[in-house]
Amino acid sequence: MVDTKKKAYEKLYDACNGLRDNLEPLRFRNYVLTLLFAKYVSECCDGNWNINIPIGGSFDDIIAMKYRENIGEGINVVLRRLAEANGLNGTIDVVDFSSEEIGKGQYAIDKLSRLVEIFQDLPTDFFDHQSSNRKFFCEAYEYLSYKFALKNKKVEFGTPKEFDTPKE
Repeated sequence: MVDTKKKAYEKLYDACNGLRDNLEPLRFRNYVLTLLFAKYVSECCDGNWNINIPIGGSFDDIIAMKYRENIGEGINVVLRRLAEANGLNGTIDVVDFSSEEIGKGQYAIDKLSRLVEIFQDLPTDFFDHQSSNRKFFCEAYEYLSYKFALKNKKVEFGTPKEFDTPKE
């Protein structure tokens, strides 16, 4: 199981990191982890843990933005709705998906669309809150945080080394 989880984490990290381009890892991490959180709560938390997924505030609404000219602003709107519905203003809605640091024009549209597709293609059981995969999600979140911290040469600290080899 450890090898399977580690391979899943690495695949997720490699896919996301491949879209990073010249954006610093810690900046790009914010986009990745925000989408991962939105996907997770949309898949398993509606009505659980006092999380409500409002109309226009789900990961499916983010998926609907793929390859649209205004994808960045559209993702921002979805995240604002999710934040407002759950008192999370200033947390999950602070990353600006329409920022020029992502890119401009068709390049930014394609990059954000591919990033959304990475999370769209994750197996549903990855987000199943009724199973041990809830732990799998949490470990993946920590693993991604750690890997992006390692990539940033300015960081002298990070998640403990134990996340290099996920536990069962």
